[in-house]
Amino acid sequence: METISKAEEALNKYPFEGINQFGTPLLVNILNAGGCLPTKYFKQSTYDKAESISGEMLTENYLIKRRACYGCSMGCGRYSGVGEGRFATPPQEGPEYETINMFGSLCLNDNLESIIKANYLCNNLGMDTISAGSVIAFAMECFEKGVISNKDLDGKELHWGDSDAIVETLIKIANREGIGDILANGVRAAAEHFGPEAEDIALHVKGMELPAHEPRGESKILGLQYAVSARGACHMHPNWASCWDSGNFESGLTEFGLPWPPADKFLETDHQKGIAYRILVLQGEIAEILGCCVFHSWGAADECLTPQLYGDMLRTLTGLNITNQDLMTAAERSWTMKRCFNVREGLRRKDDKLPRLMFEPLQDGPAKGECFKDLEGMLDEYYEAFGWDKGEGVPLKETLKKLDMEDIAQAIDQFI
Repeated sequence: METISKAEEALNKYPFEGINQFGTPLLVNILNAGGCLPTKYFKQSTYDKAESISGEMLTENYLIKRRACYGCSMGCGRYSGVGEGRFATPPQEGPEYETINMFGSLCLNDNLESIIKANYLCNNLGMDTISAGSVIAFAMECFEKGVISNKDLDGKELHWGDSDAIVETLIKIANREGIGDILANGVRAAAEHFGPEAEDIALHVKGMELPAHEPRGESKILGLQYAVSARGACHMHPNWASCWDSGNFESGLTEFGLPWPPADKFLETDHQKGIAYRILVLQGEIAEILGCCVFHSWGAADECLTPQLYGDMLRTLTGLNITNQDLMTAAERSWTMKRCFNVREGLRRKDDKLPRLMFEPLQDGPAKGECFKDLEGMLDEYYEAFGWDKGEGVPLKETLKKLDMEDIAQAIDQFI
């Protein structure tokens, strides 16, 4: 009980004010003000109609009640619906921030009811809202540039902000009808189908569509995360790294070697970001290994669930003598195993990359002019921090042996 009370005391100081009231859609206005709200398929970083799709607007007009995972005091989940009209939707879970952005500003769509409808369709038809919204925005960009035409759309058009067309296209994707049969395979496969010009437009890493966070404006370490993530451009698994240099949260990680964030979040190399990302990865992996929500892991040392607190709880619950460093080591084995899996499947440094657009300056907002200039240098620092070969990004044998992964060290030879 002492351990739990300590954890609850920390969460009562949780720094994301408003997360209970507005849920993750709270981020719409916050990121828009910061110039890092993906808009018009990442061509813009601010949206002049952000307020109309904000968490505040959702709460005021469509929220039925808050939802929480079992035993969670945060209650960041939403339960919403649309009572009548062409986008009438029964009560259902969501939408979350990512969904609102993908079907909203990314498509220049300010109709919140259509976003709630799109969320409902994805939930009930088994589709991911990030990938679905992103592939529709990709198709809109292709249509505007003439890469796809009315002929590809069965005589119809796909313009920015057309909320009806967004919902109709989503249904086509679910049923694999017309262009939906192509878009259902995701941005990378759709781009390959439409040709080189479409491939130049497509935004993905390792085949996974970019999520609703603009790394050029939000955090350069987030761009590194997109590039090296085992499953592609992911902002959450295992952690939301920009909480470090954009949020200035140390999360109780300084004792494990986390450097204090640089004053300028747009700096890339020579500021220990490789070391920082290694520690942030391990923090996130601990939450994933234990089956916990990573949301609770962000803040000052006394405002969140730190590795130290997780260690205390685990020792108390199990009676096992598990140290905080044991948790970090287990986390490093987990992350390294994912890399080795990808090495076996043929992925190397060449696959740790960002789309071309990320190297072009932002055209609007507070972060105007920002872009990636030295991703390769960031990769060098990341590989070095983990003890991986800089040439190919393969974990070194001595690193694997140090992690008690001798069997992997022996097996990896046949894949490199």
